[in-house]
Amino acid sequence: VQYSENDLAKNPYFGGPEFSGADIMMMFPLNVATNLNLVDEAQFPKIADWKKRMEARPAYQRMLAAARPDGIPGNL
Repeated sequence: VQYSENDLAKNPYFGGPEFSGADIMMMFPLNVATNLNLVDEAQFPKIADWKKRMEARPAYQRMLAAARPDGIPGNL
C-alpha cells in the first residue's frame, strides 16, 4: 500500500498522467484493503483522493447503477 501511495505522489493515476487500465486493476485490491479495514485510508491520503476521483467517474457510477440497481452493496 505504501508503494501505491508513493506512486500516486508522483502521478495522478497509476499508469502515469492519465487514467488507464492500471487504475481499473488497482480499484479492487485497494477497495478490499480499505473497506475491510485492513488499511487505514486516513494514513494514505493520496490513495483516498485517488479512490474519490475513481468513484466520481461517470463510468464507475454507471457500473454501480447496473451492478447495484437497488443501491445495496454486496459483501464488500
